[in-house]
Amino acid sequence: MDLVLGAGIVGVSTALYLQQYGRNVALLDINGIGKGTSFGNAGLIEKTDLLPRVFPRNLGEILYYATNKDPRFHYHLFDLIKLAPWLMQYWHKSNPKNVEKIANYISPLFLQSLDEHKILAKKAGANRLLRANGWLHLSRKPQDLIAAMKIVERARMANLSVSILNGEQIAKSEPLLKEKFTWGIHWHDSASIIDPAQYTKKLYDLFIKQGGAMIEGDARNLLEVKNGWALKSNIGNIFAKNAIVALGPHSGIICKYFGYKIPLAFKRGYHMEYGYKEKSKIKIPIIDADNGFVLAPMKNAIRLTTAVEFANIDSKPTPKQLLKVEPIAHSILDMGERKQKNIWLGARPATSDMMPVIGRAPKHNRLWFNFAHAHHGLTLAPISAKLLAQLMVEGKTEIDISAFCASRFS
Repeated sequence: MDLVLGAGIVGVSTALYLQQYGRNVALLDINGIGKGTSFGNAGLIEKTDLLPRVFPRNLGEILYYATNKDPRFHYHLFDLIKLAPWLMQYWHKSNPKNVEKIANYISPLFLQSLDEHKILAKKAGANRLLRANGWLHLSRKPQDLIAAMKIVERARMANLSVSILNGEQIAKSEPLLKEKFTWGIHWHDSASIIDPAQYTKKLYDLFIKQGGAMIEGDARNLLEVKNGWALKSNIGNIFAKNAIVALGPHSGIICKYFGYKIPLAFKRGYHMEYGYKEKSKIKIPIIDADNGFVLAPMKNAIRLTTAVEFANIDSKPTPKQLLKVEPIAHSILDMGERKQKNIWLGARPATSDMMPVIGRAPKHNRLWFNFAHAHHGLTLAPISAKLLAQLMVEGKTEIDISAFCASRFS
């Protein structure tokens, strides 16, 4: 049996692709299906996101972010001190030469990401949850279009469909927007999920239908034994030949226990949902690039998600970003009242080199990794799962993933 640790979108996808090879697979999670970041994201499948999200290189920009006033970025001072080595590596990896190398490694994953989602969604009967009409990137700042055009040109070189919109075209595309934007980009080849939690549950239901098992247990109980792995669970002691770490932000705990020092930080994000009104039914997700938030039309609500907060995973919630952007969001769109009592918080695990960790654990023959997708856990879940399953069963992959191996941190 293969044991997948983590029942979020990455773990469930990994289990499904292993099943395609005829493997007997079990999922293990202490909290249930898709309860973490898989539950609260913006639902974007960003096929067009071909460049990594870099650390600012301009000193003035860095100093401005350091004031903690920009709604696109927030940090906990004490946590930031502990994160200093990680941030220095992040800054170093964000130089133009490294960014180009990283883009060449990750672009094939993004370009194939939506195709794999469509395959899984069809098999799981989840097509109605997938909206394949792209998303809008909007801005009020004319000067920012120059930098955005570099990303657009890269997308067009990859034969992706992109439209540059002026203010009038934006208003025509989404007539319910109350604010006028200067320019926008319609990324046609991306998609969105209108209920991320239900989408993960649909994939999980397919996994169970195909003979998979769900086990409740704590991944920290994992022990290496002869020819495999053992773990105490709600059904007693279980044995697996292979163990796959797909625990999202909690993956580092297991890695550290088995001797792997993988530089992970947490890009935390908040969300709140609002009731639909007749004048709030936008067609596709909208990103306010100037303020770093997404307005995503979900099945029964409008979801507002924030950008990045650097803090430890267990640090006290500080939803200042959401409180800053909430009135801006209301000025853009005529949304209803809050639908949640509490503001939701999730953590996106990210490496300092902006690439995921996918592949064999260098020191253990039967331990495998699939985590650290940062902002792109939903986007990259099926394709990274497919490639890991290929590596585990066939020993080779259709896309080179050697750059994502944990050995790069040795």
